Amino acid sequence: MPPTISFCMIAKNEEAYIADCLNSVKGLAKEMIVVDTGSADKTVEIAEQCGATVHHFPWNGSFADARNESIKYATGDWILVLDADEAISLRDHDRFRALTEQSSVDGYLLQQLNYTNDSTRLRWEPCSAATPESKAFTGFVPCPICRFYRNKPTYRYRYKIHEMINESILDHGGRIELTGLPIHHYKAFKTKEETMEKAGRYLQLLEQQIRDNPHDPKTYYEYGQLLLNLKRPEEARAALLKVHELEHTAKYAYSAIGFLQYLLAQACLQTSRPDEAIDWLKKGIAHQPKSKNCYLLLGNVLIQQKKFQEAFSVMDQAIANGVSDNAIHNTLGVLFLQLGMLQDAVRCFEYGRGINVGINPAIEKINNNLFACYLQLGRIQDAEELLEQAIKETPRVASYYANLAQQYGRSGKAGKAREKLEKIRELWPEQQAYIDQKLHELGMMEKDSMKGTGSTSSEGSKNSTIQPTSTRQVQA
Repeated sequence: MPPTISFCMIAKNEEAYIADCLNSVKGLAKEMIVVDTGSADKTVEIAEQCGATVHHFPWNGSFADARNESIKYATGDWILVLDADEAISLRDHDRFRALTEQSSVDGYLLQQLNYTNDSTRLRWEPCSAATPESKAFTGFVPCPICRFYRNKPTYRYRYKIHEMINESILDHGGRIELTGLPIHHYKAFKTKEETMEKAGRYLQLLEQQIRDNPHDPKTYYEYGQLLLNLKRPEEARAALLKVHELEHTAKYAYSAIGFLQYLLAQACLQTSRPDEAIDWLKKGIAHQPKSKNCYLLLGNVLIQQKKFQEAFSVMDQAIANGVSDNAIHNTLGVLFLQLGMLQDAVRCFEYGRGINVGINPAIEKINNNLFACYLQLGRIQDAEELLEQAIKETPRVASYYANLAQQYGRSGKAGKAREKLEKIRELWPEQQAYIDQKLHELGMMEKDSMKGTGSTSSEGSKNSTIQPTSTRQVQA
């Protein structure tokens, strides 16, 4: 008889999401167990309608306790854990079943895909193709997380917040293996109010956890990250420095992956400590020579300080260590522009444009920077064709339409300018005010042209939500 799987989850006020989550595991799990921690909506009713068994557990401030309450009811050989705003694909059910046949593995790290259209998020990756699971999102932030493991009474969650079962499995001689199986996470669907309320709740729990165990670097690490996200960089820096002080006591070396130094550098930059940020980024690269984020941030800080040769050396070091993607070449192009070497900048942007093509922040910057360079060189047709092609490749990038609309307007192609502005209106209805303003400017330009003045209007563009790229500015 093949191994069986129990599905376990905790939930509170998740009526908008829980049905999709439960339906995604039907046919895979022998049982669906939901522990409700105090819902005031229809979460319990919906869960029961979907076939789940619901148990009630009064919230006591500990996610680990709630998780452990849910898995104690499991009778299957393996346990799969999801949150209510997550789901798995029906196409992956057989892959989960195959994992249960591996006798030497006790737990699996699944890839949590945190969907978002915010391409500025750290570690953001573009969706390679539209799928039912990606919905309308253009990308995601991946995070490995242990959510599939053997059902053993010794495997229990730890930590009140950002609870983990990994340590329990490893401490009892278990083996955890990384797998590419995805969990689809739709946190971005939640409102800003819901997100801020959750962040505030997490902040309180982390502060209580620090009071309970003031020498735990993991808690300080998560606290520092959350404070950075909440725009409280001074406090974030203090928390992250505490991680650096205590990490010798931890099972996981946060410095080894270069990410602690990167976060410290961000906190330092946001508190006007650029030299300290540079020191942390150099340490991050020393610990992890393939830390692309450290190279890029260090290069951009050095550019801001006009230390161009040092910035060149950092980019060369990145390429020598095998970190050579479009973001690195965009930074090199910006460096050449700062030195007035326009043709060299064009070569960097053109080369970078051919790497990692897709929806990602570096490609957008490269295309807009190359567009601006072509205009400066008088290569008007090349500039226009570049962004027209970019729109065909990735049609949901607002800056392409805005830049082309501006260029077409300046060159007397009012019909094409209008077409691009109306496309922005279609794809981003919230930009109504921006479109009305730009159409008004376009009308004024046409009137001036008819009068023979040849003047252009750019008044008000500083307050626009979608900013076109100036031919005198670059995006690093």
